Amino acid sequence: MLRSLGGRAAQLTTTTTRKAIRSHLHLRALSTLPSNEHIYIFPHPAQPTTHLLTFLPTTPPNPSLAIGTTTANPPTPSS
Repeated sequence: MLRSLGGRAAQLTTTTTRKAIRSHLHLRALSTLPSNEHIYIFPHPAQPTTHLLTFLPTTPPNPSLAIGTTTANPPTPSS
């Protein structure tokens, strides 16, 4: 069946995939450390004045998997 449609089947699949991807895009608050782009900073879900530091870019962040917390964004040695 795909051969009889030629390039049209590929075009339909691509269009459908793009629409599916776009419909699942979400905005989230996410930043990385300027000196280490592998460390992500998220607002702490339970403590509004604290940020979680984590290696995982997943939302919502898991506090038990965080590598640390900070009260400043970007973090400083004193925070």
